[in-house]
Amino acid sequence: MKKLIVLLIALTVHSCNIEKKDTKRLNVSTIKDSVQVKKEITEINKEKKTYDKIFTAKQEKSNDDFHQELSVNWISENEIEYKLIYSNQLCEGESRGKAINKNPGMDPEIGEYEGYAYPSIQYEEKKDDILVIIKIASANRDKATAGIFEGKYSSECSPYESVMLEKKN
Repeated sequence: MKKLIVLLIALTVHSCNIEKKDTKRLNVSTIKDSVQVKKEITEINKEKKTYDKIFTAKQEKSNDDFHQELSVNWISENEIEYKLIYSNQLCEGESRGKAINKNPGMDPEIGEYEGYAYPSIQYEEKKDDILVIIKIASANRDKATAGIFEGKYSSECSPYESVMLEKKN
């Protein structure tokens, strides 16, 4: 009888140790899964980045429909981070990067919207053979234009150089 009791106690203790080991494995696995989920959430949050200003322009229900959106963060007075998304009758495209003020300390460029001229700051970024030009109204930063050029000529897939207005939340 004593042998039976000792055997039962030994089996119980051994069974508890096995459960503890399995729990430890589960916790390590859960921690790894948790870390992976946090990494994925971080990547999603990076993509959902907030911007200082978002400008949009679109034309619908015509022979020349288009939509474009320019998101901008000011790194400094002379440098911006941008994301440009556009679609038109010919293509869809996206460009992102950092552009610098073409003429810091100089007179602003002149833009035009609905017959009115406005001063603007021209930012540029050169990527390989492509030149991205972004002009933003200097006074209120409420208007912008963007263009993508290859060498001296506009690329076949480029946003329209129409004025985009600040998007209000």
